[in-house]
Amino acid sequence: MQIQTLSSKNYENKDTNYGDCVIIDNEQGEILVYDCGHDEHSKRVLQYVKDKNISKANIVLSHNDDDHYLGIKKLLENPIFNKIYTPLLLKYKDEILEELDDGRRNRDSVGESIKEKYDNIADLAEYSHKLVDIYQENSDEFTELPLSGVKIIGPSKDFMISTAAKYINEAESDQVAGESCTNATCVQVSITNGTNKVFLTGDSCFDAIEESIKEHNFIQLPHHGKEEQGKKIFEVKDNRGEFKTVYFVSDNTGNSNGGSDNLDTKGHIVKNTKTDGDIKDIGTAQVYIPQPKTSLGID
Repeated sequence: MQIQTLSSKNYENKDTNYGDCVIIDNEQGEILVYDCGHDEHSKRVLQYVKDKNISKANIVLSHNDDDHYLGIKKLLENPIFNKIYTPLLLKYKDEILEELDDGRRNRDSVGESIKEKYDNIADLAEYSHKLVDIYQENSDEFTELPLSGVKIIGPSKDFMISTAAKYINEAESDQVAGESCTNATCVQVSITNGTNKVFLTGDSCFDAIEESIKEHNFIQLPHHGKEEQGKKIFEVKDNRGEFKTVYFVSDNTGNSNGGSDNLDTKGHIVKNTKTDGDIKDIGTAQVYIPQPKTSLGID
């Protein structure tokens, strides 16, 4: 399995927010693309497909925001891209309506609010035959992804529905644990690559990923290396066990907001697309930490 996250370091326009794009390649002619935030990324993905003679391709869209979405329609124009996995909230109008419980709305108005608030996902209607909900039909379980060893692990359906209801309800804040409602509910993906476990988080809020980070040794720091999220993850995860955690940051935000600019990485192994370019070795090595010798009572 090869996993790489694309960098905008060599792109011409340095002010553009290019967002995220991760390619997961099973090295058997099949890839999964996790987010694609700009056409510049999509061009490179399509070139990768050509160069590697890829025969099967699918997409996971972590959430609705432009910097994770804007290159996806270009990919979907290519027939090799068969499915796109993302939360299809229109399927849950009744659950969201029940969660709102304000007596002022009906199923139709909830549906219109979903299409308005989650406009990028609604924009994929022309590709409805390719859209797959991340939740299994009539179940809280996650839909299986086509690549062996790659699976969706969050967020829970309950968290997704309650957060979507909060976002739609204009009387409430559209923030959850310091993140926007759409960021907080990013689709989380876990990849088993030999003895390593890679965690793709998108822009998730810390509360949504806290338990899962403990199970992974390669972790995408959320929201382009946002300081608040990174500090919490370092406190929970780093220096646990025999091997040191490797972190990676997809910070292709140009000069617009620079997610990782304030992140203190001292004492941690952090690779960043802003400085390192494409990160091509995600999940392929472990960093050993020599453990202190225990005393045997011998001077």
